[in-house]
Amino acid sequence: VSSGADGVWSLAAAYPDLFAAVLPISGVPSGSEAAQSIADAQLPVWNFFVHGDGDNLESANRRMQDALLDAGA
Repeated sequence: VSSGADGVWSLAAAYPDLFAAVLPISGVPSGSEAAQSIADAQLPVWNFFVHGDGDNLESANRRMQDALLDAGA
């Protein structure tokens, strides 16, 4: 699941106009440049991580959420 979600973030950032929406589960987000690309395309994101994924994954996803919001998503 996590490797697929990493790919979802990467593909969404590289090709945001190719998708109607993305739904990564338990992945590591790609960062603020990715967030800006996704926000600029107004690509809907429904991001999930699960209990037990660990603090690092949770904080990375919360940072991505903040980056998306800061970018205007």
